[in-house]
Amino acid sequence: MEETMEFKDCMAMRFRRLGRLMSNRYNEHLKGHGIDISLLNILFAVAGNPGIHQVEIGKKLILERSTLSRDLQKLKKMGLIDTTKVDGYKSLSLHLTKQGKAKVESMKADWDDIQKQIEDKVGSAISAGIRRLEQALLE
Repeated sequence: MEETMEFKDCMAMRFRRLGRLMSNRYNEHLKGHGIDISLLNILFAVAGNPGIHQVEIGKKLILERSTLSRDLQKLKKMGLIDTTKVDGYKSLSLHLTKQGKAKVESMKADWDDIQKQIEDKVGSAISAGIRRLEQALLE
C-alpha cells in the first residue's frame, strides 16, 4: 500500500501560512502608515545599504524580479526612493529620499512594538530558532 503524506505535514504549506500570518499581523499593526510590511522591508534594506543595486536587494530579500520591480515602482511613486542608473551596471542603484527616510523613522516605534509583541508571544527561544532555521536554509 502506498504511503501518502497529509496536507498538514507539508512544510512548504506551513511556512507559507506562517509568512501570511506574520505579514497580516505586521500590516494590521502598521496600517496607519499607508505602507505594508513587504514595502517596509525594502525601505529597511535600502536604508541600511544606501546605493544598493536592485539585483542585490532581490537576492537579499529573495524576491522575484517582477515583484521587486513592481514594489520599487510603488515606492518611487510614493516619493520614498530614488533610483539611479550607474555606468557599468545593468541594475539600478537605490537610495531613500528625504521622505523615505522620514517614513522609516516615523514607522520605527510601531515596527519595534509589533516585533516585541510577536517575540513575547512566541518567546525568545523560538525567535532565535527561526533565525537559525533561516540561516540553515540559506546555506
